[in-house]
Amino acid sequence: DLSNKILANVANVSEDYVGQYFKMLTGINPQDYIEYQRMEMAVNLLRTSKKSIREIGKDVGYKDTAYFCRRFKMMFGIPAGKMRRRESLMNL
Repeated sequence: DLSNKILANVANVSEDYVGQYFKMLTGINPQDYIEYQRMEMAVNLLRTSKKSIREIGKDVGYKDTAYFCRRFKMMFGIPAGKMRRRESLMNL
């Protein structure tokens, strides 16, 4: 997993500086950006694969399926399974 600590070590700066600079450039903190990218990958997998939601959660870095499902619903406003069904209906 990418973290402020890893980024700070690579750039030879403090973790706080990484977070502040990233937020200044993007408007969000690094952790939120990383989670958003992971969730976008999950949406793509829901649309294009037959993998289970548990497998997709693991593929994008979530060890706990229930936590993945909660975070997915919080970010997109609908459960992952419902998004998959909606996407499959739209592609008929």
